[in-house]
Amino acid sequence: TPNTPALNGIVDSKNKTLTIKVRCLLATADAPQELHSLAYVYAAQIDNMVCQPSIQSDVPASRMYGTKIMNVDHFKVFGCDAYALIEEGKRGKLQSTAIPGIFVGWSRQYNAYKILLPKTLEVIISRNVQFNETSFEILQQAKSKIMQTAQDRMVPDEDTEYEVESIKDQRKRNGRVQYLVYWKGYRTPT
Repeated sequence: TPNTPALNGIVDSKNKTLTIKVRCLLATADAPQELHSLAYVYAAQIDNMVCQPSIQSDVPASRMYGTKIMNVDHFKVFGCDAYALIEEGKRGKLQSTAIPGIFVGWSRQYNAYKILLPKTLEVIISRNVQFNETSFEILQQAKSKIMQTAQDRMVPDEDTEYEVESIKDQRKRNGRVQYLVYWKGYRTPT
């Protein structure tokens, strides 16, 4: 409930648990920090599929989805080499039958694996995947590209122009006028 700081301990504890799991996932694969959001989602999925002492050693996912049997066959080593099958209609006769990628999670919605493609850094979802859970070569080859792409997204391009949609408010602080602006294409003012 709102304004109940006594309950924050439960959330803080769960967040700490997930953070530790994410650190382990990233460290095991020697993955860059930039993959932390994908690792957090996967860590939460793992956490929801294992017994929790706080709920009488029950599995959270069984309570959420009403099933007693949990299938953990789809658990793989985060960041390992993965080879997703390219369907026959999407490849030529002499082209490779699989596309190399990096395992980054599981899609419950599609009941399939999430694979990060190193060339485009796009996450695809595929059911037909072969794994080499002891190899992280594809991740190591794509590591610098992942880090560079994340850095490029953080730093705005100096040539980018933004259009003001409206000025909501203004104030004077330390002798300077500051404006609360709605930018065109954005929902919240800055």
